[in-house]
Amino acid sequence: MRSSLQIRLLALAVVTLAGACRGPEDLPNDQLLTSAHFRYHSRADTVLDPTIMDRLEAYRTEFDATYGVQSGIVDYYRFSDFADVVANSGCPVPCTNGRSVSAFVPLHEHELVHALMADVGRPALVLQEGIAQHAACIQPNLADPLDPTAWAAAVSVGGFDYATNSSKGSLYDFGQRLVAWMRAQGPPARFADFYRQGIFTSDPALFDVQFERAWGRRLSDVAAEIEVDRYAGSFCACTAPAIPADGTPASFAAGEEYRTLDVVQDSRVELTNDGAQQVFPASCASSGGYGFGAPPAPTGPTLTVARMSAGRYLVTTPELETGTATVRQVQTPQVDWTCEAAVAAPIHVGSKEVVLWVAADRAKVPAALSDLTWFALDLPGPSIVSTFAPDTFVICNRSCNAFGSPIGRSCGDLVAGDEGIAVSPPASGPLLIGIGTSTGGQSTDRQVAHSVGVRVRPAP
Repeated sequence: MRSSLQIRLLALAVVTLAGACRGPEDLPNDQLLTSAHFRYHSRADTVLDPTIMDRLEAYRTEFDATYGVQSGIVDYYRFSDFADVVANSGCPVPCTNGRSVSAFVPLHEHELVHALMADVGRPALVLQEGIAQHAACIQPNLADPLDPTAWAAAVSVGGFDYATNSSKGSLYDFGQRLVAWMRAQGPPARFADFYRQGIFTSDPALFDVQFERAWGRRLSDVAAEIEVDRYAGSFCACTAPAIPADGTPASFAAGEEYRTLDVVQDSRVELTNDGAQQVFPASCASSGGYGFGAPPAPTGPTLTVARMSAGRYLVTTPELETGTATVRQVQTPQVDWTCEAAVAAPIHVGSKEVVLWVAADRAKVPAALSDLTWFALDLPGPSIVSTFAPDTFVICNRSCNAFGSPIGRSCGDLVAGDEGIAVSPPASGPLLIGIGTSTGGQSTDRQVAHSVGVRVRPAP
């Protein structure tokens, strides 16, 4: 199973490691925005939004408070596009060198975390990449399972492979899980001290010695503990403003910030976005990831209908989406997600693109149809059904009583991010969609719990 990070690496090639730079540089310097802790550089033809500085400062404030650090001034070099990064940054992909970020998106969260930690220390690469994956509010990450006996290889693998122009997934996955474990052992200062005192090394034996001195445990033992789901997700302090519960809209810059919401009991949560972006909820405490946005991008308002348990959540947009998301929320307590319950409360699609979402702790590997989460959609016309998250299990049908046995994928063999399949509205009644999670070819005990989702958009 591939995590959302690994899919984005393959599909977009934008997540990279700190210090992967090489070659000549022609950094953007035609325009300059400044704030108390940032210098923002760009090409002459880049249209800058001065409020980006407010978002950078807000991110720094939240990050520094969460991890007990004090970051220095960051130079953010915004290139025109990916080709500009490759040709002129000295890096084959977006990267960070000390407190200097090279990227083509307005706010590259992964690289920004590297820059904010630059003055803290320069420990082993597995820690540098681990914290950049673990600390994620705008683009939550999900770490794949890793064979516990392979921890030494993950520490020594190095980060970027110039021969294949790709990053080493095991470094990110193991690093993210390891940082999550360390963060669970005590206050943020303890992790920051270990990061500050760490020696840069890719030698597993040396790193193991450092780790045991600081945490009193052998890394080989901890590696076996961090394979559980609680260490797979990223973390966000979730101090951003909340989406009002009274239906008042909250606006935020897609791909540059997030908003929050609190769910007090098992509920059906509807997020209506007047902008042209998909919006997803993710747990603040341990995000279950959310796959990635696949083309084509929405062209108008969107509606996300989510099954969510009690907790605090962040709300964000897929990577590389732009513009302003203007989101309203409606929460309805719901514990019955059977097919019959879905028919009783259909979703009226209208002209909106719809995302059906199931939070990680409510997505099941189905042994029976009752294990699925069911939605009923009144479709205005032919539509395309596709999936976001890896290992989403989907069934489509036109009647709660029309299912065969055993369970099959009557929606077709959907693959996360593919173009999907065409469906037509039933002659009468709604289209029924049941959602669960599959094992992705792995045994159930190796399955990572992650959010699953289905996209339903008008057919072209």
